Amino acid sequence: MLPGRGGPYTGIEHLWRDHKELFVDPELAIRLLRETLGNPNGRVVVSLKRAVAKTHNARSTICLKRIVLHNPAAKTCCVMIYDGRELKLVSGNNAGGDYGREEWTLE
Repeated sequence: MLPGRGGPYTGIEHLWRDHKELFVDPELAIRLLRETLGNPNGRVVVSLKRAVAKTHNARSTICLKRIVLHNPAAKTCCVMIYDGRELKLVSGNNAGGDYGREEWTLE
């Protein structure tokens, strides 16, 4: 699963703008993916988030369908977005054991 060019919320463009450390140290990016994706003891949160998309000078409201996988033991996470056709990798990050604490519970 490789990110495409994407835009503000997905793909290479997002990674370059918000997660430059993954380009500086490709081994870090590979480690984050290995320690998070497919982890049977990881946490999963599925969320819907309102966002604004820009296309050809027009703005429209969209719903981001986001899936976050978190490995508390390795302190890593991966964020993916579903666009209605495919699941796209947004980023992989270091994330402490308390990452997403509010999102992991239902109230």
